[in-house]
Amino acid sequence: MPGCSVGLEGGFSRLCDPKVLALVFRLILDDEFELAGGEGDTAISVVDRLVEYFHIAEVKRFDELSRLRLLLDVERLTQGDSRQLYILCILVVRIGVFGLKSSLCASAVSILNQEDRLELERAIYGDAAGDVHVENSILVKELRRMDSELQQSNGRAQALEKELCRLQRLNSSMEQHLRLVDDANGALQLHRDEIERLKITNKRYKDSILQWERDFAQLQRYNPPSPTRRVRIAHHDHQLHNPQQQQELVYLQWQYNTLTQWISKLI
Repeated sequence: MPGCSVGLEGGFSRLCDPKVLALVFRLILDDEFELAGGEGDTAISVVDRLVEYFHIAEVKRFDELSRLRLLLDVERLTQGDSRQLYILCILVVRIGVFGLKSSLCASAVSILNQEDRLELERAIYGDAAGDVHVENSILVKELRRMDSELQQSNGRAQALEKELCRLQRLNSSMEQHLRLVDDANGALQLHRDEIERLKITNKRYKDSILQWERDFAQLQRYNPPSPTRRVRIAHHDHQLHNPQQQQELVYLQWQYNTLTQWISKLI
């Protein structure tokens, strides 16, 4: 910071160096606390792990820390945004207060002289330096905005749950319709099988009728049913003097006429 006795090489971007943040947090926290990480660490990942650590250690403070973490914008911090610097300072102080050696954090602030403190206030608060309530009100508004967004997200989640329930009911209805369709297809297949059996039976009847027609035609060739033939048979009856022969002739004539009428009805 310009005119400040505490040097900060590299400007505000130095505050976003994960190693610097890890070093600061290790100084104000328990000596046994180790911040495990890799070469690809970012400032946000370091803060995330610290917030998660205090989620386990101080469950009641997690909401406050997580909301402050969401307000922290590293890109704006590297550009020298005073509000982001203020948020980072609050995070550091709050984490230090939650730690086992919170007195170290107070000692770190106490080593600044009056001039450094005024410079820090001007860098943090700008024209409203010394008025902490102004920046607190800004943070409160940001937190309220986030709460509003969270409520909207919850509303969308509830709407999605209702839509999911509707889709589940629709799926159940579709399954019932599919079962009805399967039953209808089964019944239709039974009708088709019955039709096939009737076709086979009908073909057998037609074959039988054709066979009867052929037999009738063959019978007509041997004894054609003509009126003259009947007359001749009747005339011949008068010439027969044997009663037994006459009875046999009448019986054969009756059989022939009956068979002829029956076949005619079939045709």
